[in-house]
Amino acid sequence: MSAKHCSLILVCLYCLLFTPLGSMAEELPLKNSEHQQRNARLQPYLGTHRTYPTPRAIPAEPAGCQLLHINHLGRHGSRYPIELDDVLALVSEYETLVGTRPLTKTGSQLRVDIHRMADWLRNNPARIAQLTEKGINEELALGQRAARMLRPETRNSQQLSIATGTSEMDRTKHSLKMFQEGLSRELGENMHVIIRPVMPDKKMAELLTPFFHCPRLDRTLKPLAKSATAEYIANLSHSHPDISTRFADQLIPGLSDAKAIRLAINLFHLCRIENPLDQSFGICDTFTDWTTDDSWLGLVQWLGDTANHIYYYSMGPAVVMDDIQSSMGMPILRHFLDTTDAAARDESDVRAHFRFAHDATLSPLLQSIGIIKTRGAEDERYLSWNTSRQLPMAANLYWQLYECRDGLKVRMLVNEKAEPFPFPPCSRQELCDWREVKQHYKHADYQDRMKKACFVDELDAQPLSSSIQEIELSASGNMI
Repeated sequence: MSAKHCSLILVCLYCLLFTPLGSMAEELPLKNSEHQQRNARLQPYLGTHRTYPTPRAIPAEPAGCQLLHINHLGRHGSRYPIELDDVLALVSEYETLVGTRPLTKTGSQLRVDIHRMADWLRNNPARIAQLTEKGINEELALGQRAARMLRPETRNSQQLSIATGTSEMDRTKHSLKMFQEGLSRELGENMHVIIRPVMPDKKMAELLTPFFHCPRLDRTLKPLAKSATAEYIANLSHSHPDISTRFADQLIPGLSDAKAIRLAINLFHLCRIENPLDQSFGICDTFTDWTTDDSWLGLVQWLGDTANHIYYYSMGPAVVMDDIQSSMGMPILRHFLDTTDAAARDESDVRAHFRFAHDATLSPLLQSIGIIKTRGAEDERYLSWNTSRQLPMAANLYWQLYECRDGLKVRMLVNEKAEPFPFPPCSRQELCDWREVKQHYKHADYQDRMKKACFVDELDAQPLSSSIQEIELSASGNMI
């Protein structure tokens, strides 16, 4: 693959990974139920642009236990694209691939659909980076389910004290507002909820946006991650499924293998952008309706894995990132430990801490805890990295502190599903003794871990080239 093609695919992938998506018209009509099933099967491959996978039920209060406290960190709900320019760049890339080539009937309709979505976003600038109705409803429902978690704790009381905090972005503030609305609706008018700040706003923003306060991440590690990403992309031409060429032929016949890869990636990015929106523009349907067998699934699996890999290098536990992500999660983990311990010691009347931030906030915390592995060879680390499962829109992590017959226990939930703490003796059980949790995460250098990991000697630091600055600014903006 030429350097030019590699560069184009890299830019396209960065745009794709950090924006939301759409769907498209089908050439042969499918039964409605089959169409819905395929759309549902597409979701697990959309990574951080997957809409929240609502659980059928939340785990019940363990027998013989009573809830004392909840610790929570949540990502904002489904949103519009962070930057309109990212969408327009993808549209421009698509038009470059089309050129003057003749399109199939399906390809012609898709071209109309792509521009329809771009025009709609262009004509609604106030919605850029804001929550969609899907996102609002996700947070309302999450707040209602959080109230059901808390209800046993409030059974003998008509008053509930909670602490809240968000990053400084509108979408996280809106998410908290909708979450609180859902909480209040479910608790009912008879419950008086006292809301306090987790900490002063400035300190809260620093805690929840560590990536804005880590010079080494921007100055040293992101360029290395970019190089690792470029190397990965350069190998795609040797590993891509033949189905990408068949897929492209349904839209723009006669593309080369390299351009067929670029087209599939480009359209998958646009589909990811459309997915959190409140209306369908027909782009995602391109992947679910273009064939009557299940070969489409092989394509979206490959594209989903490609997107997952790119995120792995930019904000996952990749070796090249030198453990920076888990270091950035340490201050948040420390706050989880401190607030849980205060509740365990009955030193606070705050019964829940609700924090709202971004995927780039939640990912470091998951790595600090050990849910995402940060040790071992590259392949071993990647096995624990799954953005669709761990970091969809409205992703969340809970620690529930219980008083049980045999002492204080903690249960961890990832996206409202029980997740054992990843260390013995807790790794095979739902509840972990609080003393074990405290002991495992007790580090002498906790307070300084992020500071040390993020330090840059300005005398030795090299300025980034303008091209890298341009890509990284776009990537950091879309990452959250």
